[in-house]
Amino acid sequence: MNVKLRQSYGNESRVNALIEKLFEEDKQKHFWYSFWIVVLMLPFTSLFGAVLTSFFVGVGKEIWDHFYGSGFCWYDMLANAVGITLAACVTCLSGLLLW
Repeated sequence: MNVKLRQSYGNESRVNALIEKLFEEDKQKHFWYSFWIVVLMLPFTSLFGAVLTSFFVGVGKEIWDHFYGSGFCWYDMLANAVGITLAACVTCLSGLLLW
């Protein structure tokens, strides 16, 4: 029983560390840029096209960081994915989907 409790505390600390990481200023920028790229691309393309555009902008930024910046960061990509997902959900739920 004590072993399971220790494992759950270990998982909680990992989740807390992930949440703290995602609230860093850089990760928030990744989140919001990805979100707004999707929203602003909708008048010009489908939701799928907007999502792909935002995804590839994020991947391109991380590849640039890998060679010229601070290095590729999977947490940045996670923040991008969360921003893209939220934008897609908000768009679908609000009826702003322009085909």
